[in-house]
Amino acid sequence: MRKASGSKKAAPKPKRMKLIWTVVDANYKVIASFLYPARAEAEARALELSEKTGKPHRVESARVPMADDE
Repeated sequence: MRKASGSKKAAPKPKRMKLIWTVVDANYKVIASFLYPARAEAEARALELSEKTGKPHRVESARVPMADDE
Protein backbone atom coordinates (compact mmCIF):
# COMPACT_ATOMS: atom_id res chain seq x y z
CA MET A 1 0.00 0.00 0.00
CA ARG A 2 1.13 3.43 -0.87
CA LYS A 3 1.09 6.18 1.73
CA ALA A 4 -1.05 9.17 0.82
CA SER A 5 1.03 12.25 0.14
CA GLY A 6 0.39 15.52 1.92
CA SER A 7 -1.31 18.46 0.31
CA LYS A 8 0.51 19.99 -2.63
CA LYS A 9 2.17 23.32 -2.09
CA ALA A 10 1.29 26.07 -4.50
CA ALA A 11 4.11 26.98 -6.85
CA PRO A 12 5.62 30.37 -6.09
CA LYS A 13 4.22 33.12 -8.25
CA PRO A 14 6.81 34.19 -10.84
CA LYS A 15 8.10 37.74 -10.51
CA ARG A 16 6.89 40.19 -13.10
CA MET A 17 9.65 41.34 -15.42
CA LYS A 18 10.07 44.45 -17.54
CA LEU A 19 12.23 45.06 -20.59
CA ILE A 20 14.78 47.88 -20.58
CA TRP A 21 17.54 49.02 -22.93
CA THR A 22 21.12 48.99 -21.66
CA VAL A 23 24.17 50.66 -23.18
CA VAL A 24 27.15 48.33 -22.81
CA ASP A 25 30.83 48.62 -23.70
CA ALA A 26 33.03 46.00 -25.38
CA ASN A 27 33.44 44.15 -22.04
CA TYR A 28 29.64 44.01 -21.56
CA LYS A 29 29.81 46.44 -18.64
CA VAL A 30 26.49 48.28 -18.33
CA ILE A 31 27.12 52.00 -18.79
CA ALA A 32 23.52 53.27 -18.80
CA SER A 33 19.97 51.93 -18.81
CA PHE A 34 16.80 53.35 -20.31
CA LEU A 35 13.10 52.47 -20.13
CA TYR A 36 11.76 50.44 -23.04
CA PRO A 37 10.07 53.34 -24.92
CA ALA A 38 13.34 55.35 -24.88
CA ARG A 39 15.32 53.27 -27.38
CA ALA A 40 16.23 56.31 -29.49
CA GLU A 41 17.81 57.95 -26.44
CA ALA A 42 19.76 54.76 -25.70
CA GLU A 43 21.01 54.60 -29.30
CA ALA A 44 22.06 58.26 -29.14
CA ARG A 45 23.95 57.68 -25.87
CA ALA A 46 25.75 54.64 -27.32
CA LEU A 47 26.77 56.62 -30.41
CA GLU A 48 27.94 59.54 -28.25
CA LEU A 49 30.07 57.25 -26.07
CA SER A 50 31.52 55.44 -29.09
CA GLU A 51 32.60 58.72 -30.67
CA LYS A 52 33.89 60.15 -27.38
CA THR A 53 35.96 57.13 -26.28
CA GLY A 54 36.77 55.58 -29.66
CA LYS A 55 35.62 52.20 -28.34
CA PRO A 56 32.44 50.44 -29.47
CA HIS A 57 29.30 50.74 -27.36
CA ARG A 58 26.03 48.99 -28.18
CA VAL A 59 22.43 48.89 -27.08
CA GLU A 60 21.02 45.61 -25.77
CA SER A 61 17.73 44.63 -24.22
CA ALA A 62 17.60 43.24 -20.69
CA ARG A 63 14.85 41.84 -18.47
CA VAL A 64 14.77 43.11 -14.92
CA PRO A 65 12.27 42.43 -12.12
CA MET A 66 9.54 45.02 -11.72
CA ALA A 67 9.31 46.93 -8.47
CA ASP A 68 6.26 46.26 -6.32
CA ASP A 69 4.84 49.74 -6.99
CA GLU A 70 4.92 49.39 -10.80
